[in-house]
Amino acid sequence: MRKPTWASVIIVSLAGLLAFQLLVLGLREGVGRGYAADWLRVGDTLAGVQIRGPDGQEGPLVRAGGRVLLVFHPDCTHCASVAPIWATWLSKNGASAKVLALASASLAPAQAFAQEQGWQVEVAVVDTSGARDFGFALTRRSPWVFVLDETGGILAE
Repeated sequence: MRKPTWASVIIVSLAGLLAFQLLVLGLREGVGRGYAADWLRVGDTLAGVQIRGPDGQEGPLVRAGGRVLLVFHPDCTHCASVAPIWATWLSKNGASAKVLALASASLAPAQAFAQEQGWQVEVAVVDTSGARDFGFALTRRSPWVFVLDETGGILAE
């Protein structure tokens, strides 16, 4: 029997590490599978989603008819890169559109981020601990923009 070379030990170790990473990725991607809210599409309804508003009180996402949702996370690099674009759009259209900035973070950091960006909109957060609900699916990918009708149905994304 031959003594293994360092190259073969490294190759076998890397192959084992790759197999482990694929297993972990497969398990992580499997979270949330098997329910309709894996990702949201036009026509889905968010009527049952509960949010914590700027006053700290929980309530339904759909409170006052249709609105535009700007979904973000204050620690997201991509959100920081689109934030100035959203700020420009909000400065031109924010007064005429019902806009809600919605984050999957704690309320204070979400509000601070929106204020730093100059967004003059209501900021709310959604609880994402339930991996089987539309609240989780709503903030699963950010940044994202949704347009809702008055009943909470998604008109556009």
